[in-house]
Amino acid sequence: MSQAGEGELSQQSHRFLKSLASIFGKKLVVFESSNPNAPDGYVTNGAANTIYLNRTSQKAHLVVFGHELMHLLKMTE
Repeated sequence: MSQAGEGELSQQSHRFLKSLASIFGKKLVVFESSNPNAPDGYVTNGAANTIYLNRTSQKAHLVVFGHELMHLLKMTE
């Protein structure tokens, strides 16, 4: 298993978050951007079951995942 650098999403964390997303009927898409202003994560109205998570997020990936999951849950109210 490759080791993730500080602030990078490890394979173990990726598998955990992907499993957690599936429990809620959501899909996790990990992206990477060279733009230093890229968001840590986001959701879109057009993909109401998908959480996009920045591989090199400045915040803890689980925190970002939970924040974006709440947006999706509010969209489906």
